[in-house]
Order: sequence, then structure tokens, then C-alpha cells
Amino acid sequence: RLAEMYGLIPYTHTPEELQAEMDRVTIRGVRFVSHFQPFWNPQIRPCPARLVHISPGSEDCQEMVAREKYMGGMTSPCGSYIYGVPGGARRVLRVHTDTHALDWIGESYDGSIKWLRGVEVPPEVMNSPAFPKGACLCLASNHASMLKINPETSEAYTFGEEVLAH
Repeated sequence: RLAEMYGLIPYTHTPEELQAEMDRVTIRGVRFVSHFQPFWNPQIRPCPARLVHISPGSEDCQEMVAREKYMGGMTSPCGSYIYGVPGGARRVLRVHTDTHALDWIGESYDGSIKWLRGVEVPPEVMNSPAFPKGACLCLASNHASMLKINPETSEAYTFGEEVLAH
């Protein structure tokens, strides 16, 4: 009857109809058992994840009004921040991982789906004293440049216009 409840087979009125439906779906790969048989190790481990609700201050709420606000996100290589990649939003969203506070960094940019997703670049790859905590790069979608975020200085700025314009 669980198969009927979950929609695997239609509801039937007689045991013969039920058996015919079970035979039909068995051919399609559904397996019926009389009792639960786990096919994995059923040990239950505690999950350390937790849900935290965060919200901006009332003066910042206008920044959150847009469709497709953030088109992906990434953590800073140092682990101190999570950044929202601005799609419809005008600025980079920054979440402080230790306090869960929200704020915005960088200049304001107009347009929709400006950047799409981003990547973390560790400090050893940046190989520059200007980026001791690494950097985050946002990939251009409808914008004519890449967006670089520096976790050390909290700067977000564009670069590569001359290359992407071609």
C-alpha cells in the first residue's frame, strides 16, 4: 500500500489488480520488500551543521531589492568571509563568518547578471604582498570586466576591461 501512497502504482480495489500493478512496475525496476532492508551502514552520526538566520540592518534593506540578486557565492581563502557575487544587486554582499553580520563592500554597479559565480584564489597563488589573505574573482557575465575582491582590505574592484572588450 505504500507504493500506492507514494504514487508508484495506481490505487487498486482487488488483490489481483494490486499484484498486476506490482508486476508491471517490477519490470520497470521497482523492488518490493516485506520489511526495510538498508543497503548502507545505518549508523546515525550527529550532524554539526546549524541554521543561522541573518539579515541586514534596516538602512541596508534597499540594497536587497532586486531579482537574481546574487549569482553564486564563495568563501574567502582565509575563511573569514562569504561573498555574494552581484547579479542584480549593485554591490558585493559580505557575510562575516564569525559574527554572521552582513554588509556590502566595493562600488555600486548597475545592470543585471553582471557577474556569475566566483572562485577563491589562495595567497600562494596570488603570490603578492598586496593579497596576504588571497583574493576572490567573480566571472563576467553581462559586465565588461572581472571583479576582484581583496579580503585583507575589503576592496572590490573591476579589472580586465581591455581584454574582455575584444
